[in-house]
Amino acid sequence: MAGFIAALNSIDAQIIVAFITATGAGMVAFMEKFRRDSKSQKEQIAALREDTAATRYHVQNDHKTNLREDVDRVMEGVNRLIEGQGRHDAMLATQSVAIQSIRDDLRVERIERINLERRVDDIITGRPGGS
Repeated sequence: MAGFIAALNSIDAQIIVAFITATGAGMVAFMEKFRRDSKSQKEQIAALREDTAATRYHVQNDHKTNLREDVDRVMEGVNRLIEGQGRHDAMLATQSVAIQSIRDDLRVERIERINLERRVDDIITGRPGGS
């Protein structure tokens, strides 16, 4: 320690004052940055608390049931709807085939009726091919 004091005694007083002033200014700058960082962290923590509270509200939302159970129940309903839609699509396909078959039958009946009308007309008018 004595060597340190001897070194200080040999340094000019102006240098010591400049060193102390610079050190003090550095300490003030450090403390100001620490204060700003601390304030910023406090603001971030407060914002995080608000976000957490909002998330908790949306998840709990004053329900008596767990969100996971609600989602599972909704997904079961969606799956039943999809299964019902599959059955509906199958019924529509079957009906489409049946309707097409009826249309084909009607087309044949119409052609046969037109041919029969021509034959009757030929017989009534006495045209060849009528008998």
